[in-house]
Amino acid sequence: VVVLSFCNFAGVRASDLEDGDIIFHNSLSRQSAAIEAATNSPLTHVGLVFLEDGNPVVYEAVQPVKKTSLKEWTARGKNGSYVVRRLKDKSNLDMAKLKKQVSGFLGKDYDSQFGWSDARIYCSEFVWKAYDRAFGIQIGSLKKMKDLELTHPVVKQVLQERYGNSVPMEMTIISPADVFESNLL
Repeated sequence: VVVLSFCNFAGVRASDLEDGDIIFHNSLSRQSAAIEAATNSPLTHVGLVFLEDGNPVVYEAVQPVKKTSLKEWTARGKNGSYVVRRLKDKSNLDMAKLKKQVSGFLGKDYDSQFGWSDARIYCSEFVWKAYDRAFGIQIGSLKKMKDLELTHPVVKQVLQERYGNSVPMEMTIISPADVFESNLL
């Protein structure tokens, strides 16, 4: 089953969501405009949904990696809207294994430089690594920094702030849009 729906929290029941669902929104964070411009996508933040005591929560890489109620998570997105995608086939996957992998990232610092190490982690890297390490499933195609749209003024400003004159063009990166576009979802 492929799930692709724009929703508002008021219109979603916990029964609509499943463990391991991937949730996206257009974040209201300061860097959101740069991510949107660099990826040509309004989807600028991503997390993983799990049901806990019947209530959906979102595990996300912010400062620090943490678990957030769905209601709080959606409030941090533009117009409270979000998109949920799900693996086409997860029938043979033990979602407890995914949750164990995700829980191992809790408390890690957010990586504002989008590096690929585990010392710090950013949102789409968090989702990609969780599925990869739990099941060997790579959701989304990895890219290099140079593959992004880096000429937009807001992108240039953020790159200058974070890297100075040494933007790591060959650095491995994955964006929320890359995860969203995966043909596995």
